[in-house]
Amino acid sequence: MVKMVDGGDLPVEVCEFLFRYLSLDELRNAALASRSFRWMAQPHLFRSLSLVANNDRDAWLHSLKTGQRIGLADTVERHAFYTSPRIASFVQTCRVEFVIWPDHDFEPVFDSLCAHLSDFSDLKELSLTNVVITPQRARDIAQCRPLKRLSLTTCAIVNLADSDLQHKWSTQTLYCFKEPRLPAPQHWLSIIDISTLSTLHLDSKWSSLDALEEITMIQELAALKSITLEGDEQVIKSELLPLALSKCPSLMELCILPTTSRRPHALTILPPPCSVPLLAYDGPHYLLKSLLEEQRQLRHIRVMGDRWGGTCDMFDLLQDLPMLQTCAPDLQSMQLRAFPTKALCGSIASLFPRLRSLSFVLPLQTQAQEPMYALTKEPFRPALLNMVLSPGLQHLVIMSMIASDPIEGREVIDVLTGKYPTLRNVYLHFPDNYWMTWMESSRLKGQGTQRGFLSAGYLNVRYDWF
Repeated sequence: MVKMVDGGDLPVEVCEFLFRYLSLDELRNAALASRSFRWMAQPHLFRSLSLVANNDRDAWLHSLKTGQRIGLADTVERHAFYTSPRIASFVQTCRVEFVIWPDHDFEPVFDSLCAHLSDFSDLKELSLTNVVITPQRARDIAQCRPLKRLSLTTCAIVNLADSDLQHKWSTQTLYCFKEPRLPAPQHWLSIIDISTLSTLHLDSKWSSLDALEEITMIQELAALKSITLEGDEQVIKSELLPLALSKCPSLMELCILPTTSRRPHALTILPPPCSVPLLAYDGPHYLLKSLLEEQRQLRHIRVMGDRWGGTCDMFDLLQDLPMLQTCAPDLQSMQLRAFPTKALCGSIASLFPRLRSLSFVLPLQTQAQEPMYALTKEPFRPALLNMVLSPGLQHLVIMSMIASDPIEGREVIDVLTGKYPTLRNVYLHFPDNYWMTWMESSRLKGQGTQRGFLSAGYLNVRYDWF
């Protein structure tokens, strides 16, 4: 919430500093408040630059008939505007996408933009899609200020030698997606300053395999704390995986993405684990046994089911919980795609008394009017009202309450907050992004829901307990 004041009440320097932290909607409101605010807020409205070289069938036909490329003139003007001295210092995100490559009309615009990237003194995110990185472009990108996120989707390096770069690209997070049609391998880490790289997100089988191969050739990725891999069988079974993980002594989080195929992976076995002390795991539960054998520091776990299509083998999951408790006795947060059955909730409560945050994402693999009863023979509403929770649980989130309504949701919150005084937040998510939330307040001294605030509606809900 932004409270507007008279423009004369604050120095210009203070207003300009505050405008850097306002959302676009808040900036627009500020611009409407006064002429002075409008002048100061105007450049902040242009934080994001997006250039898309459109070359679909309609664009091709238009070019054939008129001799002009759709969007080219607009792109040139937008490029000139954003790289102007008044606007350049406010740009925070830059996105460039080519529908096809090569595209000789738009490539000069991209080359000019690369040459001006160093003018974006507040640039935080750079996203490139379907572009070729030449030595000159690589040198220009290396002149950027250190980025928070660099995204490379279906990009390729061409004729780039180590001697071509005096400085490497600096980013905290590197996102890579590679299609099989690209030349293999694409070794992006060779041009990245790995001393600043803390998060590596590999969103396809091919980018995962390329990166694993490259990591094994690096002496150490000392700063890397989180790695996300595509959960294809070739990646999970790769002999490079344990060796690559051993090169990351500071690794705390391993995330395994769902595969594009729906083939069962019940027989998939992760290679013998190396001694990397993970704090967080996000992936299928069938890897828990092989992955967590030597883990003792795990604090956060997210298990969304073997096929990620809304299905979760709750019986196997229930059998895995004692093993998980042995490997991770101090687990603090757990996200499960499962129904809150009596057996599952009871097992979690007894095995993980230190659990602080619990989330259930209800499976959606049935069209039954009452999915939980159809699959478990336990009715949904009584199961929620009779939930057994860990004695120290503070945050409870239940997603996809398709068999319930806000009236029942209010009843669930009343019962659980009265039964468990340690609860500080209860969030219930209904269809169409309707939320019912309860948050404890230190200003209120009542019992049950009276010790906090209840909200309901189409809310923009965020939380960081997991």
